[in-house]
Amino acid sequence: MTAALLARKGEAAPSAVAGHIGPKGIEPAVRETLLRSAPQVTDAKQLKRNASPSRPLNRAAPGLVAGTKRRVVLTLTNEEFERIGIAAVKKNITRQQLARDALFTYLTAIAPNYESCPCLTGNDPCDCE
Repeated sequence: MTAALLARKGEAAPSAVAGHIGPKGIEPAVRETLLRSAPQVTDAKQLKRNASPSRPLNRAAPGLVAGTKRRVVLTLTNEEFERIGIAAVKKNITRQQLARDALFTYLTAIAPNYESCPCLTGNDPCDCE
């Protein structure tokens, strides 16, 4: 990259090498006049009104849809990641399946400690606090 390719802010212009890109039939002087006479928007509220409608927010539904998968992030050290990988290979399953199996084994193991919460066993919907 050379200094000839750089432009200061506000001084950028179409490349003479690439040719004229833009609407044909409008003289450069006329185009400049049109740009200068265009209404300037300085009010933030007016900018928001003129903006194109944004995408609707992706909000979670009030209840879980049956079969919907959710994600959990598990941060591991390199050694932990390698150990899980080795165990997964030995069991011929993926790391994710190994982590899921371990999580459900743990939840099953602690469920008797929380007998008042049937949702830990996975049999009933949770209504406990």
